[in-house]
Amino acid sequence: MPAPKARPAGNIDCAFISLHPLEVVLVASNAIYAAWLEKRTTHGRRSPSHPLWVYMPLPRDLTLVRPGSKGDSVLEFSDAQSAKYFYEMIAGLGLRTADRPTDVRIGRQYT
Repeated sequence: MPAPKARPAGNIDCAFISLHPLEVVLVASNAIYAAWLEKRTTHGRRSPSHPLWVYMPLPRDLTLVRPGSKGDSVLEFSDAQSAKYFYEMIAGLGLRTADRPTDVRIGRQYT
């Protein structure tokens, strides 16, 4: 299914780490949004076995993925530059804050 050019309805529900292969997985709320997300992100790819998942290369300096306090997922990096790079890799579809510059928050409230 080709990805629509305009932003479709939907969001990124959460993120987790895949162990084989070792990658970050962004979980989209629907297949149309997942196709759009795959095209919008740098190095995003999908698999027919999980059409809502968009796989991203494991970022260097990622130290932790944890649940956030608002039902979101928090990716913690060892430094602010690595967090910024990943945030840009996912086309700004998340949240970075000045008080936690090493974190990238991912969840439906930010996309």
